[in-house]
Amino acid sequence: MSKKKTTKSTQTTNQTATTTPNVPDWILKPYQTSATRVGGLQAMDPMSFAPDSTPALDKVWSDAGNLRGGDYSGATGLLDGVNYDLTGTRAKDFMGDYRDLFADDVINPVLDDFDEQAGQVRAAQAAAGARNGAFRGGRWGLREGQTEGELARGRASTYGGLLKDAANFALQAGTGDAGRVQAAQEGNRGARFQGAGLLSDITSRRGADERAALDMRGRFASQQTDLANARRRAPLDVEKELQGLLSGLNIGAFTGATTNSSGTTTGTGVSKESDPLGAAGKAAQIASIIFSDRRLKRDVVRLGERADGLGIYAYRYLWSPVRRIGVMAQEVLGVKPDAVIRHPSGFLMVDYGRL
Repeated sequence: MSKKKTTKSTQTTNQTATTTPNVPDWILKPYQTSATRVGGLQAMDPMSFAPDSTPALDKVWSDAGNLRGGDYSGATGLLDGVNYDLTGTRAKDFMGDYRDLFADDVINPVLDDFDEQAGQVRAAQAAAGARNGAFRGGRWGLREGQTEGELARGRASTYGGLLKDAANFALQAGTGDAGRVQAAQEGNRGARFQGAGLLSDITSRRGADERAALDMRGRFASQQTDLANARRRAPLDVEKELQGLLSGLNIGAFTGATTNSSGTTTGTGVSKESDPLGAAGKAAQIASIIFSDRRLKRDVVRLGERADGLGIYAYRYLWSPVRRIGVMAQEVLGVKPDAVIRHPSGFLMVDYGRL
């Protein structure tokens, strides 16, 4: 319950007051350290914290841009010149050589032998005619003519049979050669098709292996890049965590201020005073002495100004995400210097009770 009292007094006041904040070192030093670090971070190039790629990832990107389709020219080259039309492979294409061979080895020797025997027959007949005193144009001449006819028919018959044998021999041998050539052509064609298929498969697998290796390198490079970026932002992240921990402290429960005043008071007056909070009001007055140094604030926005010209600002402390409203100690120095307190750390504080 609040208390009310009535006071009658006569006074003359000539007073000097000195207020000294009381902040434990275990609270002050972390804030000072954090503020120093934040100041150092502010002096750095913001782009130094921006995510970036690594040389390994750049190399992967470059290699990916150079990927091309598989080179199947080797497989295509294997099929160049393949004979797809086998109708031209005929036995007669090979028979001429075999006929010539048969003539040299069989026909000519047989005919030579026949001619030699025919010569022997003529010589024997001529010798017999000479012994018998025969003359040409007579009966002996007729017999000689018959002999020559028989020899001619015999030679023709022998030659015809040899030609028939030569044709059969050439046909049989040529057919075998044609079949073997055709089989060789078909085998060669099949081998080329098979080789082209194998070479095409090798080309495809090599391309797939290259892409798989590039993908694996890309994953490793991305992990390396993520780690490098995390290290780059580590100072900001650590400072943010520390400020979050500091902002969670109830600083008002551990801080205060000591005010020393002296002077003479003479006078008469009547006043009615209400202290709804009792002793808590004094604690609140002490807690109203806070850091208001512009150097400790960020995200500052001017909202308006007081009647005495002091600006009213919205801001956040460097170490806290909480948005606050208040004045700037540097401005208060020019208007109400007695409300400004210089902390041992060098930063300015404002006693809002004096404003």
